[in-house]
Amino acid sequence: MTKTSVAPIESLEKQLRKRFLKASISLDRPRKHSGIWHLDISLGDHPVIVQWREGSGFGVSSSPKHTYGEWADEVYPDEEATYGRVVSLLLSGSFTAPPERV
Repeated sequence: MTKTSVAPIESLEKQLRKRFLKASISLDRPRKHSGIWHLDISLGDHPVIVQWREGSGFGVSSSPKHTYGEWADEVYPDEEATYGRVVSLLLSGSFTAPPERV
């Protein structure tokens, strides 16, 4: 990704802002190019967090217990799949589940 190109998570943010006009949405950019981006979406009292790092896919979490600094409950390979999952979580009010520890 070059400095002038749009990161996939920025495109995702734009799509979600169009779809959910009443949602609270904030995008936190990393300080370093290799860092993790965070997209926080809240529709009413329902939170969804998306994490993205170039080359690592999109992490999605939606939990009343999720805390900052934890990795995502679910991982999606691209923006399209992530958009579908986030829309589903926001419309249904459902939560993700953390992966089982082995």
